[in-house]
Amino acid sequence: MTGGNGGANPFAERLAAGVLVADGAMGTLLHAAGNPLERALPELNLSDPALVRRIHDSYLATGVDLVQTNTFGASPLRLEVHGLGESTSAINAAGVRIARAAAEAAGRPVLVGGSVAPAVTLQQRRRVGPAERASAVRAQIDALVAAGVDVLVLETFGYLDELVEAAGVACDTGVPVLAQATFAADGRTLGGDTPHEVCSALAGLPVTALGTNCTLGPQGLLAVVQELRPYTDLPIAAQPNAGLPRRTSGPRFSYDVDAQYFARYAQLLVGAGASLVGGCCGTTPGHLDAVVRAVARRSSPPPARPAATAVAVPVLPPPEPVAPRFRVLAEIQPPQAGHVGDAVQRAVAVQALGVDRLWVPPGDGPRAQLSPVNVAVHLQNQLGVEAVAGVTTWDRTIMALQADLLGAHALGVRRVVCETGSPPLLGDYPNVDGVWDVDSVGLVELLAGLNDGHDCNGLRLAGKTAFEIGVRVRPARATGRRRRPGRCARSRPGRSSSSPGPSTAWTRCTGCATRSASPCRCWCRCGRCAVTRRPSTSRTRCPTPASRRARWTCWNGPATGPPRRAWSWPPSWCGGCAPWPTAWCSRSRTGPATPPASCSPPLAGSERALAECERVGGFGAAAADTSPP
Repeated sequence: MTGGNGGANPFAERLAAGVLVADGAMGTLLHAAGNPLERALPELNLSDPALVRRIHDSYLATGVDLVQTNTFGASPLRLEVHGLGESTSAINAAGVRIARAAAEAAGRPVLVGGSVAPAVTLQQRRRVGPAERASAVRAQIDALVAAGVDVLVLETFGYLDELVEAAGVACDTGVPVLAQATFAADGRTLGGDTPHEVCSALAGLPVTALGTNCTLGPQGLLAVVQELRPYTDLPIAAQPNAGLPRRTSGPRFSYDVDAQYFARYAQLLVGAGASLVGGCCGTTPGHLDAVVRAVARRSSPPPARPAATAVAVPVLPPPEPVAPRFRVLAEIQPPQAGHVGDAVQRAVAVQALGVDRLWVPPGDGPRAQLSPVNVAVHLQNQLGVEAVAGVTTWDRTIMALQADLLGAHALGVRRVVCETGSPPLLGDYPNVDGVWDVDSVGLVELLAGLNDGHDCNGLRLAGKTAFEIGVRVRPARATGRRRRPGRCARSRPGRSSSSPGPSTAWTRCTGCATRSASPCRCWCRCGRCAVTRRPSTSRTRCPTPASRRARWTCWNGPATGPPRRAWSWPPSWCGGCAPWPTAWCSRSRTGPATPPASCSPPLAGSERALAECERVGGFGAAAADTSPP
């Protein structure tokens, strides 16, 4: 394929001939290869072009029709944050060169799309004007066009003014333009624009196609496509995420939509009017392989069916109504700030239908919303109905959670549903920062402690609360191996693997336990790490009052050179006397190890600390774990 500088428009011709399938996520696979999302991923076009090429090849092997360059976020303003502003042209040209080589090696006609993101991040938008944004977009687009892209793909634009600015610059080049906005769960862009308003704003520009990508999963994006179709005659593109991101551990997020589910919705998107389908965050070559097969099946004519014969169907009397056996809850979404009257009106309407209990879940949109707890209090006071409040732990300290819960209890809220939650996606990738003192399990333990009359630090309260604690459970996919709750993987049922103490509650610790070749799921009474009080990331042993603990001493010999990322032998679990990278003595019970060969020195300058650890038995020389943390 040649670039789009001439009169031919191969992108428009391919769209007119049938449905195109674009590739999937680039950043997700680069991240999976060990690159943090905080770095400038387009720079890998220069530093690791082989990795980028392998990702292109993996998508092309599935049969996609369009590959997009690894240039998302490669504008001067974004690259300047990483000190790469002067390399804008080189990075974009290298991205096109890598994608073009992969497309030519596919042995079939493949289009190369130049990926263009908003010129600024959400944080930069507040201090960068329209003229500077347009100049930054022009610098990237000129580099992509000079390198010979077939189509300019504007993607993940959450603000309509930025999309119109970028589309205007792109259309001036004469290259086909695909303009895509991103929508939140409420069906509006991050700036609050509807699909109708997006179509109206782009109607005056000579874009080849428009559409939507990112932020939403297949189901949410289907609703947006159905809203776009009545207001435009242009081809529509739809590139959803692989579901909504869910926080799994630490700063990591996962996408749970499998390939078959994604492919079924690709067919529905085509049926709703999409002429181009692909994938965004969280999608992999496996997802796109299923999409290619699903689109091919939909394009082929259905097999002929024999003529149906008329069969008499007896008419049955209508069934008698059966009295409900369960109490019915009506969900009332928390309204946006300043619109609590809407929630009251909806509650009055469902109350008239006989519903006497309301469920106020946490909001999932990026705009300011009222707290579910506050809405539940308001509904109870105004209507006299029973309200169940959903509480999430993301971006909240445990002290703030505790204060809100005590206030809600004082105002009459008794039923609380605990969730870990995930912050709403605001564009490129899931948020990797924020406050995560506890997860949903820790929130349950906090509520149980309040009911028992003590706060999060174990101090006695003046009285006890009377919360009824609930959780939301997402059924896990069946696996071949399951463990019964309360059973340690390497010990007797209901007891810790290192002590005779009884199991009481799950714990997950960060930074105070090493990784073992035989990971163990033990129970303890702390919702957070008993030593570091940090949020949970992986199940591990944790000291409990009921446990029989052995005292171990950290080796604190003189540090010579940089600390070694090695482990002591045999491996042992430490209660958190120092952060990574360290290794702990596992031979001495009363004092520091004397031969330096017994353990590895910790970080330079650290003080000798006495750690309460639990020793692992049954490890021999062959089982020693010498891998770095």
